[in-house]
Amino acid sequence: MPFDPYINRWCQTTGHTVGVHRMRILTERPGERANIIADLDASVLDNYDELARLERWATQLGLPNAAAVLHGTLPTEARARSGHIGEVLLTESVPELFPEFLVPIKRLRWVDGRNMALRGEDFIGVDRRGRRVRFLKAESKSRATLAANVVEEARAALNENGGRPSAHALIYVARRLDELNQPQLSTIFLEYSVQRQIENAQLVHLLFTFSGNDSTALLRNDLVNCTGPIQQQSVGIVVTDHQDFILAIYTRLADAAQH
Repeated sequence: MPFDPYINRWCQTTGHTVGVHRMRILTERPGERANIIADLDASVLDNYDELARLERWATQLGLPNAAAVLHGTLPTEARARSGHIGEVLLTESVPELFPEFLVPIKRLRWVDGRNMALRGEDFIGVDRRGRRVRFLKAESKSRATLAANVVEEARAALNENGGRPSAHALIYVARRLDELNQPQLSTIFLEYSVQRQIENAQLVHLLFTFSGNDSTALLRNDLVNCTGPIQQQSVGIVVTDHQDFILAIYTRLADAAQH
C-alpha cells in the first residue's frame, strides 16, 4: 500500500518574506481533499509502522488479528490524535517543501503509548548534499484554534539548547538509524552529539502549525521578533474543519482495519 506525495497536490501555497525569514501558508485547493485521502491515510499508517510490515502481519495473523494490532497502535483521545496528525503532516511536508532535507526517521513508530505526546524535539532533518552537514530543527503544533501562546511555546522549544538539537535527541536518532541498518547516517548524528559542534550556519529552524484558523498573522508576528544568526522558516497548514478532518482520518483507518 505505497503512497504518493500529496501536500503540494492538496494545498496551494502563499509565500511571505518577513525580514530575512520565510513563511508559507498552505490552504486546501477546492475539492482536492477527496483526491488525496488514500495517500493521506496511507501516510498516517506509515508514520506508525512500515506499511510493508502491516501488510505482512495481515497475511500472517489474518485480518481480524492484524486489525487488533492496528487498533492497539492508533490513538483514541482527541488531543493525542491532533498532535499525532500535526507530526505526520510535518514529516510528510518536509520532503516536498524542503527537498534538500532528508527525513531520517518517523518518530511516531517509537511513541511511548498510543495516547502519548512525542517528547523531545519534534523533528530533526539532515542535509548531506554540501560540504557541511546541515540540520533542520522543527517544532510542530496542532490546534483547532491556534493562539499566540502556542506559537510562543513552539518558539521557546526551538530556542532551547542554544537553538541546536540536544545531544540526547541526536543520540536518539542515531540509535534508531543504527537499528534500521543505516550506519553511515547514524554516524553523522552520533558524531554531532559528542564530537562536533553544530554551527549556526548549519542550522535551520522550522516552526510548523496545523490549525483550523488562519495562522498568517501569528506566524508573521513570531518571525518579526526573531533575531540571531539561525535561518528561520515557518509553515502553517490551515484546514478549517480541523477537528472533523482528524476524526475522519482515524474513523476511516478503524473501518479499514475491520474489513
